[in-house]
Amino acid sequence: MKTRTAFTVCCFVGVTLALPIGDCQAEETADNFAKALEYTRAIVEKHHLTSVVDIDFEKGKKSFRYDHYPEVERIQAQGSTYARKKGQAWLKSEDWAKTGKKVSKDKSEELDNLISFVDAPLQNRSVSKDKTQGGLLVEEIKREPTENGDRIFYEIRRENSTGFAYPQFVFHRYGKDPDEKAMLIGYAGMMYAGEQKIHVNINYSYMFLINTEIVNAKDIPKATKDIKDSAPDDGKVYNFNELDQQKFELKDKVVKLQITPKVLQQEDVGDGNFRLMVKDTASPKSNYGLVDFPKAGLDKLGLADKSAKENITLYIRVTPRTKEVVAQFTAVGRSFDRSADGKVTYKW
Repeated sequence: MKTRTAFTVCCFVGVTLALPIGDCQAEETADNFAKALEYTRAIVEKHHLTSVVDIDFEKGKKSFRYDHYPEVERIQAQGSTYARKKGQAWLKSEDWAKTGKKVSKDKSEELDNLISFVDAPLQNRSVSKDKTQGGLLVEEIKREPTENGDRIFYEIRRENSTGFAYPQFVFHRYGKDPDEKAMLIGYAGMMYAGEQKIHVNINYSYMFLINTEIVNAKDIPKATKDIKDSAPDDGKVYNFNELDQQKFELKDKVVKLQITPKVLQQEDVGDGNFRLMVKDTASPKSNYGLVDFPKAGLDKLGLADKSAKENITLYIRVTPRTKEVVAQFTAVGRSFDRSADGKVTYKW
């Protein structure tokens, strides 16, 4: 029987941070870092976390994707998909553990081990074996502006630095939010697996779940009512990140979105409508989002039978909720006709 391995970041903030006396800036940096991690964990508890993990073992590389919802989680690795509902066993399953075959005890422990990689940076799981290097210091090493905020790069160093490749954490801060409300989007550094040190790179992303009263299938026709009369914004091609940041300015407007042909998740939400998790084509970093499609639209686009091979440009309607909750995106067509009286009709 395999023994479960607890993966830990080589040096991290799970121990007391050493700060120069009177260095208020260093103390503030460490405090912002710790609070941003706490804020990120609170988001993960209620919403959808996606993590893409790349690991360099001594015997080769391994990659996997981990999705975590409050009530179900999934791992995709080496062409296989596994899922587990909260409090239940792991299944080899393609439908989020609705059906599937229970895995062996060894496989279950292996899957739990993979999740340990994702959890280590998020949960302050740490080990510091070389005591001669002294305590830990959180250092902000740079900031990069984005269209809606900035990325903050932290490095966890030691008091007596030896030039070791210390772990780095990347957070995204939205708009004018304080640093303590930035969200973890990346980790790169060494982890211990027993006594073995391995390099791990993790990309984190988040999908904010909408209140079920809002996304209930019976509400979808209301969201698409009179859509034929909504003239499109036929200029800019948006991505999911831009759409959510500008959702209130774009309220009830129809705009362009370009997506890849790959469908990551599909759910029947009733009344002939399906909610798909798809990826936009933004560069250099694409984004994931949920879009509601009518069945006829899925068939026409080749998304239902996975025959679509090229990127697809859609017209979607933006329905904002709150600042904290992602907007609802409803696909209405791939092209449109405008009649002599100005009315618009969308087509697939």
